[in-house]
Amino acid sequence: MRINTELPKAAVENSAALLEAHRRLPPRPAELVGVSLDAEVDPKFPQAVGIASIRRITATIGNSKWEILHNDYDDSPFFTSDFPVAIERTDDLRILNRIVPLAPSLALRIRPDPTLDTRRADLSFAKFGYRSRNLGHEELVMLNRLIVQCAEETVFYRDDHQWVRPFISKNRHYRIEPHTSRVPTPTGTLLISTSRIVDSTAPVDQA
Repeated sequence: MRINTELPKAAVENSAALLEAHRRLPPRPAELVGVSLDAEVDPKFPQAVGIASIRRITATIGNSKWEILHNDYDDSPFFTSDFPVAIERTDDLRILNRIVPLAPSLALRIRPDPTLDTRRADLSFAKFGYRSRNLGHEELVMLNRLIVQCAEETVFYRDDHQWVRPFISKNRHYRIEPHTSRVPTPTGTLLISTSRIVDSTAPVDQA
């Protein structure tokens, strides 16, 4: 709900700005002249959109390429959290992999297919594919770092190894934030929305 309010907020503000620029809205009261529009979106709205889109989302996940990730390092089990699906950037700016920890020794990497026709929910999962991999330690640490950084407030772990709390402490000030880019076009503005992991203690990027 928190993450998915950004796009409808940006869409409302963009539409209002276009309507105002083309004089399709009534004149503003004098006390509001020069005041920027700041839309508020009920978080229940993106939640309802997500519920209504459950078939399409299921079809997208089920027709993606999955990696079954095996962790053979007993001293470095997978974490999980109160937001137990981490995001991972790819070379394609449109695509974010999803990392889903299932057990201390098992996780999934789901690679969405950008060529899928998302308007049609193929629940036969005809394009589903998978491979199984044993992780190296460096990649395992990277994935655990993403899991901690994508948590909202709580990280869960099985074993209280000496390195665990310092590792969580180092990565605890991150979270997933929505990011919407506005690209001018001849007929208006194109909104490109994605999510990214940001340092919550850093200054807000207004780009």
